Amino acid sequence: MLVSSPSVGRVRSFEDWCKDRSISNAQKYTVSVLLKMAETSECGEAQQVLGELVNLDLGNREIEDIAPLSSLTHLKGLNLSFNQIRDITPLGNLSQLSFLLLSGNKIENISPLGSLVNLSYVILDRNQIRNLPPSFPNLRQLTALDLQNNPLVEKKCPVTPATVCLFSNDALDVFAQAEQAYQQGNFEEALVTFAQAREVYQESGDRRKEADSLNRMGDIYSQLSEYAKSITIRRQALTIRQSLQDLPGIGASLTSLADSYEKLGQYPQARSALQAALENMKEQEQGGIPLEGGLYELPKDQGELYNALARVQNKMGEHQEALKSAQTALKYYNLLPDGYEGKDFGLGNTFDQIGITYNYLGQVQEAQSFLNQALELGQQRGDRAVIANSLTHLGEVASSQGEMPTALDYYRQALEIRKQIGDRAGSGIILNQIGALYISQEDYRRAIPPLQEAITLWESLRPGLRDGDKVSLFETQVTTYEQLQQALIAEEQAEAALEIAERSRARAFVELLAARLSGKPSEIFDTPDPPSLAKIRRIAQEQQATLVQYSIVGDTLYIWVIKPNGLIELRSQNLEDLGITLEDAAERTRVAAVTGRSRGIQRGVNQWVQATRSGVQDNQLEPSTHTQKRRVNRRLKKSYELLIEPIVDLLPSTPQEPVIFIPHGSLFLVPFPALQDEQGVYLIEKHTLLTAPSIQVLGLARQRARQLSSDLTRALVVGNPQMPSLAESLEAEPEPLSPLPGAEAEALVIADLLGTEALIGTEATEEKITEQMEKASLIHLATHGLLDELEVLGFRTPGALAFTSTGNTRATDGWLTSEEILDLNLTAQLVVLSACNTGRGEITGDGIIGLSRSLIAAGTPSVLVSLWAVPDAPTSELMQAFYRELPKTNNRAAALRQAMLTTMETFPNPNAWAAFTLVGEGNDPN
Repeated sequence: MLVSSPSVGRVRSFEDWCKDRSISNAQKYTVSVLLKMAETSECGEAQQVLGELVNLDLGNREIEDIAPLSSLTHLKGLNLSFNQIRDITPLGNLSQLSFLLLSGNKIENISPLGSLVNLSYVILDRNQIRNLPPSFPNLRQLTALDLQNNPLVEKKCPVTPATVCLFSNDALDVFAQAEQAYQQGNFEEALVTFAQAREVYQESGDRRKEADSLNRMGDIYSQLSEYAKSITIRRQALTIRQSLQDLPGIGASLTSLADSYEKLGQYPQARSALQAALENMKEQEQGGIPLEGGLYELPKDQGELYNALARVQNKMGEHQEALKSAQTALKYYNLLPDGYEGKDFGLGNTFDQIGITYNYLGQVQEAQSFLNQALELGQQRGDRAVIANSLTHLGEVASSQGEMPTALDYYRQALEIRKQIGDRAGSGIILNQIGALYISQEDYRRAIPPLQEAITLWESLRPGLRDGDKVSLFETQVTTYEQLQQALIAEEQAEAALEIAERSRARAFVELLAARLSGKPSEIFDTPDPPSLAKIRRIAQEQQATLVQYSIVGDTLYIWVIKPNGLIELRSQNLEDLGITLEDAAERTRVAAVTGRSRGIQRGVNQWVQATRSGVQDNQLEPSTHTQKRRVNRRLKKSYELLIEPIVDLLPSTPQEPVIFIPHGSLFLVPFPALQDEQGVYLIEKHTLLTAPSIQVLGLARQRARQLSSDLTRALVVGNPQMPSLAESLEAEPEPLSPLPGAEAEALVIADLLGTEALIGTEATEEKITEQMEKASLIHLATHGLLDELEVLGFRTPGALAFTSTGNTRATDGWLTSEEILDLNLTAQLVVLSACNTGRGEITGDGIIGLSRSLIAAGTPSVLVSLWAVPDAPTSELMQAFYRELPKTNNRAAALRQAMLTTMETFPNPNAWAAFTLVGEGNDPN
């Protein structure tokens, strides 16, 4: 039988459909349903009644053919649920339709909906839809598209954001089981179960749920202290959510990544991620309530976010701000009805955070009240992670009140739970606190085992992390190493304390260097395990040098001296007795040597480094006066008294025997050559001096030097490039750095000494230089070196050298950064950076993060750098003297010493010659 359809070019009225006897039986049935809805049998009257309706409910009427509905073009809401509909093409005429319910039909193709630009809410669950259109570009007002319970081949939402679509949760029970295990602290079980849920979501093409599973797996890895895996998986989840424009998911991922940054001690990055998540929340509020989760999901997420922000603020010492954030979190959690999933979990964490914040603010009663509430909630829910947190923080409160037995009991209970759930980082924190508790009671013997165990746990967290993450992670753990040194020394185990001091030095640098020097460090190099006393002695013997290792622990400066014959001695200085902080001592010494002036600086070195521009603004130093020299002497003598006098009897008696300093913290900025004894003799006049980040780095540098050719004829010399531009602030216009004609003259002379041609001006491009650096056996770079100014350029790691720019890419922008140097494979025995501030950088427990570190890690065993900007004339004289002396001795440290002594004759002020220091290998071991 032929089925008539509306004539082309016009929409048939309902009256036309009603009077047409040639339509199919299914269409006649639909007309009869509509007549019943209009409560009339007259076609014209029914048309008038139906024309006045805005919403029409035709649910559960056994309708098969909806062609007669095409006449109702004025409808805004239409319910066709639970009928027998297959073809929805007639709905294409209903251009005003906003609300459409089509559940429980037999629909396979939903393409006709693409023209309904006013649709905002569509329910299509329980149909036969297998394939979705690639996109519905015109449905910009759509806020909900329910596609649950359809045999979809791929669950890819045809509209953006993807949160508009709601698909069946094919792993609902598995995901719920995993979530329950997670919230009870059964992390290993939860990890396996979330992975199973993820596999189901991958098979069904549900990218949104796959991201949810990934993010939860990242949360668990974080709890298990496997930070590298945690960051990788959380970033995968974020990438998926960003591709789906899943605002709630993006917010959750940002919050999770903030947790990773927090665990690694990268608190500013954590705060930035949380602030981005807060902005994301505002977008969600402006966009209305999301379909999935309903009214209460947003405040629950906001509570979690503010609680995380409070935790980070506490770790940054911003306790008042943390209290406000935690109280805001509590406000959001209290909006949730009792029994709502996640409410008690969030309240427990928030009570705990408010409690510990009150403790930091000295409000003990309030602290105990909130912590006990957190503990009670955790016990009610069986949440072992919350219980452990609350017990730990109650221990901190008891400790702050001098209630040591009570504190110890809390700590032991918390430690037992942390070990049960596999939380290595949490266990390490508690063990550190137990050790500190014993030290406060001067019970050093009992302090040693928990501190040793904590260090073992700390070091188990490192594998798989990037170099920068290892450095920041160590910064959160450094007190454990310091406290163990203190306890061991108190127990007269000075040599064991040296092992711990060395174990805490430049560990990320050692691991980076060993990995970079060989694909198989264990076969070619010594393993990057912490060195034993025997290994430390062997390195001193191989170097034929006296090693001096400093360690700052509280108000005490420990100084170990390791002589070539294996003798190890410890001396110490009480910094309180000197009436000066170590930062002040280092800073005043440096300023005195640089400027010839004595200044009463009260801020620490790190603050000064942040505040001082290098090279760009001021390369000129005023000439020293006789009075200024006397002040310099006084400061330099004071530093000699602090750093050298306690060990002077252990230092070599002849200048030819080198002394290698392994500084700590701000001591990296001390110009050791300029220190003066009581007779005014500079240290460089008595000794050949070098520095190294750690004893183990020294050993690895020696091994690298043995691999390289001793032939220094393949020299690369660069001077005074055409300078790139730099803005002094984000708002300022970039301007070229000032030219360095003195550096050009220096490069020409040195190139002549080395039998090569210097790259000058426009020839000194970054591309050409990096290409030649990998082939050169000796590298001399005379240009601007930058430090803090790099923040304007967006570089994360301090240190960059200025060269000629030929483009806007990383490789052509004219800035050879510390990070870019790490990507090079250098074969040079020596790199000389004749630029200002090249020896400085970010001071961490891993040493100075900057140019010298990157160059050694890239394969160069010896780097000559400067601690401040030196005027052209003395720099040129010192460098020429250095290169003239180098072939005579084949000893870089000895050549540098002689060059300093020569320059000192013409320029007696140490600002002219004491800035330079040799880092790494001082001799040619070949």
